[in-house]
Amino acid sequence: MTNEKSVTCPVCGKTNTTEVKETPAESLFICKDCGANFWKSIERTPEERHLHWISEYKRRGRYEDAASECQEIAQLYEGQGLYDKAREMRDRARQLMGKGPQVILDLNKLIAQVRDGGIVAVYRCPHCGGNLKVDKGTNVEHLKVCEHCGSVIDAMDLADFIRTALS
Repeated sequence: MTNEKSVTCPVCGKTNTTEVKETPAESLFICKDCGANFWKSIERTPEERHLHWISEYKRRGRYEDAASECQEIAQLYEGQGLYDKAREMRDRARQLMGKGPQVILDLNKLIAQVRDGGIVAVYRCPHCGGNLKVDKGTNVEHLKVCEHCGSVIDAMDLADFIRTALS
């Protein structure tokens, strides 16, 4: 980020400076006249602080955190009656949520490991507490829905359970 700012250099007293790095509270400047580097506190609005963190989180690949910052800005906008801007920030948050790493899970392979290892494990439905037996006769379709209450079983939770049973 290189921005022209009217900030006075503490070394030479001139205002010919360039902002080269920023944090939510301060910025690093370089004086174009004397070459001095210096940090200066900058008053930023809540919106500017959130926008800073959105770009930082995106740069680091932390898309969920960036999306959370977008939601915070949307709330600020709503509080100011800026509903179009709030909607834009919520749309941006939804886009960011889709950019995170995608987890590919093969429950069939995990169940095959259970079958080959001769392991029997009992998974408790998080909704009703009913027991779901995972053994050599279990197939993926059988585990997608609780046979007791009909609730959909989260594949990630089930995979974590099976991995734990295998270890």
